[in-house]
Amino acid sequence: MGVGAVLLYTGEHFGLLQLYIKPFYPVGVVLGGLVFGTGMVIVGYCPGSMPEAVGEGRMDALLGIVSGIIGGIIFTASYPVYHNFFLHGSTFGAPTLTDVFGLNGISKTIADIAIGGTFVIMAFVIDRLERKYTKN
Repeated sequence: MGVGAVLLYTGEHFGLLQLYIKPFYPVGVVLGGLVFGTGMVIVGYCPGSMPEAVGEGRMDALLGIVSGIIGGIIFTASYPVYHNFFLHGSTFGAPTLTDVFGLNGISKTIADIAIGGTFVIMAFVIDRLERKYTKN
């Protein structure tokens, strides 16, 4: 995530790509986050570790992936019924963190790279702490 953020925002700064930020629909985001988070807690995996667990032969992870695909199909099939109720209601536009703080140009790029870099550093720190506290 951190490396991706650094690369994306550097590419955007130099005009190599243009990002499309989706509108922020608070009700849809909250409901989706609750459903997604609850699903991750119930399954016991995050989306990135589930395929790895399947590679280890874990059937619970395979069932989680299959269930997620079925849920996606149900979501897509029922989309016309409910999208006006909470997915496309009131919106706060398409703000990013740098928009909220009024940054643009090089200051925006520096802030974006700093945020991505922070995630990279956090990954190394968490890995080091995990190794320290899980030694036998």
